[in-house]
Amino acid sequence: MTLWQNIEKSLRLGRPLSGPELRGLDARGRSLRGAVFNEADLRDARFDGCDLSEAKFIKCELSGIDFSKARLGKASFIRCRMQKIILPAREWLDGLTCVECELQDSVWQEAQVRLSTFTTCDLSGAHFGGATIQRSAFTLGKLDNADLSRATLDQAVLYDIDLRSVALNGLQAHTTVLMNAQLQGKPLAGVKLQRCTLQGANFSGADLSDADLTESNCYQAQFRRTAMRGLKARRALFLQAVFEQADLAGADLEASVFQEAQAKGSRFDGANLQKSVWDKSRHEATSFAGADLRYSRFDHARGTLLDFSRARLDYSRFHDAVLREASYAGANRGKTWGTDAQLLAAEARTLSVEET
Repeated sequence: MTLWQNIEKSLRLGRPLSGPELRGLDARGRSLRGAVFNEADLRDARFDGCDLSEAKFIKCELSGIDFSKARLGKASFIRCRMQKIILPAREWLDGLTCVECELQDSVWQEAQVRLSTFTTCDLSGAHFGGATIQRSAFTLGKLDNADLSRATLDQAVLYDIDLRSVALNGLQAHTTVLMNAQLQGKPLAGVKLQRCTLQGANFSGADLSDADLTESNCYQAQFRRTAMRGLKARRALFLQAVFEQADLAGADLEASVFQEAQAKGSRFDGANLQKSVWDKSRHEATSFAGADLRYSRFDHARGTLLDFSRARLDYSRFHDAVLREASYAGANRGKTWGTDAQLLAAEARTLSVEET
């Protein structure tokens, strides 16, 4: 029997394909839909026009293979060596599953990946330039020195991944989870991370100038020595976030929540902070000079050396706020509310429990 007769027989019987004889396989124009490859050496194989939909590759050697003209919908790759493979561009790759695969230097440029999962995969040096990644998850893997420039992440998940060495210029992300992302020192000027989950992300030393974090969740995120001038972050959540020597001058932070945030040596000069919430926030040498803080709230805030000079504080509330050595020179404080004694008495028990 010829090689292809053996392959076709195995496919009919549902048997896995394996062995060194598959190296250099010429599968151009063939259908291997649903095939199972187990410990197969497929180096130098040719898959132009091949249907590999729903195929399963288990512990296979696939390094250097060009899949750019193959159909790979719902294909699975388990513990495979796949360095320098090339994936199709400008067409949807649906339902890919990759588990514990070696995908270093793989090429995904302008690929369209959807409903796919990459678990504990090494994607170091992978090229995702201009790619669209939609409703897909990358967990517990590596992206060291990968290229995500001009990529679009839509409802994607990159969980607990170090992105410090990843090229992110021109990145656009929407409703994407980047929890615990390590982004220290990254040049992120102008990036769009709208409605993203950035919980626990570390932006220390990064450049977020003119970036867009509109409606993003930055719970417990760190912004130490972060350049954030011109940042757009309306309705964003900065609950328990840390701002240390951060520069947010001119940022648009309207209706954002900074409850229990810590700000030390940081500047919000000229920022739009209308309707922002600073309840229980802690400050040291924080500057709001010339900022628009109308309708803002600083209930139970504490701090020293705050600068509100020339700020607009109309209709803002400072209930039980203790702000020592604060400057209000030239500030508009029309109809500003201070401590409400009756409200404070009603809150006494709750506040005492929170302090213990």
